[in-house]
Amino acid sequence: MKKIEQISENNIVIDFDEKLTPNKIRDILITDFELLNKSNPYTCIVDQKKIKLYVKQISYLGHPHLAFKKRIQISRGWQIGLSEDNAYLIGVYKYKETILYTLFDKRNFVTRVTNNSSAHVSTFDLLNAQQKGFFTKQDIRGNVITCVRKDLINYILFKIVKNESILSQEILLFEDFKLTLKSLYNGIECYSELISKNYRNKFQPEWFGFYLEFKFENFLEDNPNYKSICWYQSKKSKKDIDLDLNFNNEFLGDLKTHSNESSAILGNDAKNINKALKEYGKLWYIVFNHNTFHDSENNYEVTIFWNTKQKKNNIMSYSNKMKNKIELTDFMILEINKYNKKYLSVFNQGINSNKLPRKPKIKIDKKMINNFLIYSSKF
Repeated sequence: MKKIEQISENNIVIDFDEKLTPNKIRDILITDFELLNKSNPYTCIVDQKKIKLYVKQISYLGHPHLAFKKRIQISRGWQIGLSEDNAYLIGVYKYKETILYTLFDKRNFVTRVTNNSSAHVSTFDLLNAQQKGFFTKQDIRGNVITCVRKDLINYILFKIVKNESILSQEILLFEDFKLTLKSLYNGIECYSELISKNYRNKFQPEWFGFYLEFKFENFLEDNPNYKSICWYQSKKSKKDIDLDLNFNNEFLGDLKTHSNESSAILGNDAKNINKALKEYGKLWYIVFNHNTFHDSENNYEVTIFWNTKQKKNNIMSYSNKMKNKIELTDFMILEINKYNKKYLSVFNQGINSNKLPRKPKIKIDKKMINNFLIYSSKF
């Protein structure tokens, strides 16, 4: 056996998994549900409806996986029962006095034979539920999971059975913002709009990131009710934390764009990240992932337009890096906090023109994303 991450009160500790027998799992369920039978799947009443709970223990995914990766193993033949509308797939996590539930998305398991299949959850997800009461997200495969503290399981399950949303207002804000965006953007069209509005970053070479900021600022102006949830703070002094989104002074964040070609998401400089974590305890990255169409494959039309508008002598400046079009595929909300920051990597930027080293930035490798992921949504 291997010592892995466990939830102890509101912290993460390193220890062995506890082994839960079927009888022990049933003893836990009895304290929260009025069970109508004595074996798995368990039947109970929620919202005057009879539902079935297919239940397994949440435990470590196994060697050689990282210590934050957990799962339930789904029994062979369960896909038949899980296909029923009143059936729910649920995991029980226990470590000493900590007991948490996870409701898993069952859609991927009802269409295939469930022979040693697993549904996954991370320590980060469980910790969020322990600290906040409940935590829900869509992972990078689009699966919805909801982790719930023991004292709130009946309330949350009631809302899920009634198909009521339990997403936070911050997440709903970005879902609404997504509805204002197209899936495909052309560099010339975006530059033209930024120039016509005399936007402060109208000539930045990495045009889409700044165009997205422009669109989000306009979205907040058009929807002032959202400014009580999040506002854009672009004017900062050198001593301020260089993150553009302020979530009602509770924590900070930043908009990011990320090409699907890249193996990691680049963040801000490490010093800024540490300052934000020290002051607020967490920060969010709102990451818009996209497919990239390079200008070099499109007759350099955006490059020529961009340089001509600036009246540059060299109309091919930045031609090797210029994007022609981007196609949005999804957006993700990533949370960095004191518990998962150890899974960040460092990206050294090299040196400046004055030969002094640039400040190192943080990056999140794709294989680590699920330990930061709060929410994902496809375009």
